[in-house]
Amino acid sequence: MNLHRTGYRIIRKLYSQVKAIMAEHHPDPLALKRALAAGHGIDIDQVPGGDPMLFIVADEQAAKKMADFKIPNPTLLQIIGTSRVISLSEQDAIDRFEKLMQAED
Repeated sequence: MNLHRTGYRIIRKLYSQVKAIMAEHHPDPLALKRALAAGHGIDIDQVPGGDPMLFIVADEQAAKKMADFKIPNPTLLQIIGTSRVISLSEQDAIDRFEKLMQAED
């Protein structure tokens, strides 16, 4: 599946990078860990290596809608907040996204 044709793209960020960005805006240092567990089934404590790469399926349409609401350059945090798929591997992210799209048809 070519995500660009669907209006989505994959953003690759280390967990530590996303955590640092979130720390600037959210007072709870465990908020990202809990959000990944609850929304995407990712238990960071169980991932070997400690700082995994996150593959975030970003909704380009949502980013455009944010601009309509006077958010001209959506931040990574806002893009993550609108993401329906975050995974620890690119192929898994694509597979999970495809399943979501099929379920909506």
